[in-house]
Amino acid sequence: MRRFAQAHDWTDCHQLALASGTLMTHIVVGGLIFSDTMASGMTIVAPGLVVIILLMLFAIQVRNRVTVPMKSDDGASEAAQCGT
Repeated sequence: MRRFAQAHDWTDCHQLALASGTLMTHIVVGGLIFSDTMASGMTIVAPGLVVIILLMLFAIQVRNRVTVPMKSDDGASEAAQCGT
């Protein structure tokens, strides 16, 4: 990860994607696999769903803010947003 994070085109979008993936993995593993009862699983999954919705809203804000300068094949400069 350290090598990727030092790349010139590493942006807040990449950090958000990394954190989101880690969080979703925690929700799935902790909430669905390692919980003994349905109630204990829901205590992890329900707040996790709220956090996922908040992360999606945050991702929209980050996507609108972040642009990465890119060079096209013909040498012209372009600006790409997260996810493109």
